[in-house]
Amino acid sequence: MADVNVRAAEASPADLAAVARVAHRTWPDAYRDLLPAAVVEAHLAAAYRPEALADRMRLAGGLFLLAEADGQCVAFCQAQRRPAAPGEADLWAIYVLPQWQGRGVGGRLLRAVLAPLADCRMHVALAAGNERAARFYASHGFVPEGGGYRALLAGHPVEMRSMVRAPQARGADTG
Repeated sequence: MADVNVRAAEASPADLAAVARVAHRTWPDAYRDLLPAAVVEAHLAAAYRPEALADRMRLAGGLFLLAEADGQCVAFCQAQRRPAAPGEADLWAIYVLPQWQGRGVGGRLLRAVLAPLADCRMHVALAAGNERAARFYASHGFVPEGGGYRALLAGHPVEMRSMVRAPQARGADTG
């Protein structure tokens, strides 16, 4: 097994291409039974184009981390402090290439993004029915929050649910 290194990614053209590659390989697998393929394709085309990714990497209070193996990006994670809500943060994305799932990469990446945001309540939204993601988040201290809600993804209504993780003491184990 190749060595995996989790590092903070600076917004660079090389990182944009790697993140887009991971997204295009993980989304169809992750949402195969939850969303129509056309919706997944439309979302990928809009959200993972270079300009959109560059904007996301520049978000105020944001963190964008990569996990690499043999110099290649195998996963990414994005989180952001809520600018108008001190002590609150959102986990926007965490995706791991299918062949690297179940090998601890996602957990290492999540712990790396949670550490500098340990003083925040961390929120994550996931598609209702995405039980694999719900189990992953629960194993890292996230609990269900409130009821479900409906969001639009590429113009398609999607039933969503929220999970939240309480702030952690600095230096505490983060999952």
